Amino acid sequence: HYIPTAICAAIVVYIAVTKLYAYLFKSKSKNPFLEERTCTSHTLITDKQKRKAVLKKGIHYVGNMAEGDMGRCMVDLLTDGKLKWVKLDEQYDTVVFAEPGKGIKTVHYKPNKKEMEKLLIKQYPDDENAIREFYKIMTVCQKSASFLIVLKILPKFLVDFFFQLKLHRVFMKSFNYVIETSLKTFLDRLTDNNELKTVLSYCFGDYGVPPGDAPLMMHGMLMNHFSRDGGFYPYGGASEIAFQMVPGIERSGGAVLARAHVNRIIFENDAACGVAVSHLNEEVEIRAPIIISDAGIYNTYQKLLPREIGLKYGFLDKLKSFNVDTGCLQVMISLDGTKEDLNLPAKNYWVFNSVEPERDMKTFLSLSREDAANKPFPLIFVSFPSAKDPSWNSRYPNKSSCVVVTFANLKWFADWEKDSVKKRGNVYENLKKVFVDQVWNQVLHNFPHLEGKVLHMEGGTPLSHQHYIKCMHGEIYGARHDFNKFTTRNIVDMRGETAITGLYMTGQDVFTCGFMGSAFGGLISASKVLDRYLILDLINNVKKHRNKK
Repeated sequence: HYIPTAICAAIVVYIAVTKLYAYLFKSKSKNPFLEERTCTSHTLITDKQKRKAVLKKGIHYVGNMAEGDMGRCMVDLLTDGKLKWVKLDEQYDTVVFAEPGKGIKTVHYKPNKKEMEKLLIKQYPDDENAIREFYKIMTVCQKSASFLIVLKILPKFLVDFFFQLKLHRVFMKSFNYVIETSLKTFLDRLTDNNELKTVLSYCFGDYGVPPGDAPLMMHGMLMNHFSRDGGFYPYGGASEIAFQMVPGIERSGGAVLARAHVNRIIFENDAACGVAVSHLNEEVEIRAPIIISDAGIYNTYQKLLPREIGLKYGFLDKLKSFNVDTGCLQVMISLDGTKEDLNLPAKNYWVFNSVEPERDMKTFLSLSREDAANKPFPLIFVSFPSAKDPSWNSRYPNKSSCVVVTFANLKWFADWEKDSVKKRGNVYENLKKVFVDQVWNQVLHNFPHLEGKVLHMEGGTPLSHQHYIKCMHGEIYGARHDFNKFTTRNIVDMRGETAITGLYMTGQDVFTCGFMGSAFGGLISASKVLDRYLILDLINNVKKHRNKK
């Protein structure tokens, strides 16, 4: 009946994103990336009760996890090199067009931009110039992405001065172009072929914004993330990431508290000095000189900060410069049979009902819930986590898993927002079942051999996301990754440090969504806490690792 206490140098609100914070206990002069990390053999945690305490799903694939990649070097540090990564199939993503009455057409994505460019030209020979121009701008995005980090880690007064002199218009022309031009606008200039435009923009669901609202920069960063080595999956499932990070945090004097709901951030003399946490039937205060929140800007500014603090420092006004993201519907299915029995590949499928998914999505999301429940989803993402994880069958013999993700409107479920989870009544459950059945029917259209193989099926609506991951609007990617997030003003303002003494921000709202986007958000925040440019340390670590190969 107590929460372990210790003399802490930092408290990370909700989730310990990066072990870099542990170096708050050490000298500022030490390079945390200097230590060598090797992938040693380790015992996979198989105790069912222990594994229930962590998220089983949530990561479908991660890029840049080959030996020597920057992402891999960072994760090896965070997990003592004990997290093993499994490469997905060579064709890691498949675009599927399942238009009614037109059969099924597929386009496969594989690593190596040059090879992918050739494959697309072979499949769309009349659009060779368009394809070549697309990959050229992807290279521009790759080179421009470093500015995102630079603008967030340099002293804010220096960056503000740079922009006041409008020097970014002289020295950052390519960067300005890719953050100010939409993916749709760029593709419309290249070709009239809607099918090709969908193929080139297919993975916009990975950041939740359709091409018309998505900056080229965001799409380019995502495409480049997978184009070098393809996709990877953590051996043992997504839960292994947390399991392998926790020991390093504890070894450095920290603690990770699960199911410890943070009610508010505590302030004294306008400085953050702790958090109030619900424990059993009481509220416990944990004090610390540094508070790092990865609860997201909406939760942090609207729920965790006292309103007078939010108003005084302009945080509530700052929220107005961002847009709320779209909600999601997820369906988790347990299947009877191994991946070999069911012929399940270690890859992802992006299934479109037409060659104009953005138009269809806007129409679909504007429907009433009654009308939407009787329509197919314009886009579904289908994945088989069990096929990606070689350890799966040893833990769950003769069973497989399937996960489907698509967009959904929070308003369809607004009548039950104030109800407790699992207590929303038959009407809600029946509505959810209609959506879930529709999703599964679309899966069966593309994978008819899975008919009759379902052992259990569970759906999660935007309300599920509100409950389980505490997102305020049923979204999964934080603040919407549209033009508002990528204005130069918001790029500069959404950084690790805040105007409040002792309060720092981290995670996907500081950088971008996704596992590695959040990790780099942690790198940016830790750089501010430690007053050290950790990105340079990481680059040197990568160079050292590659020179040894």
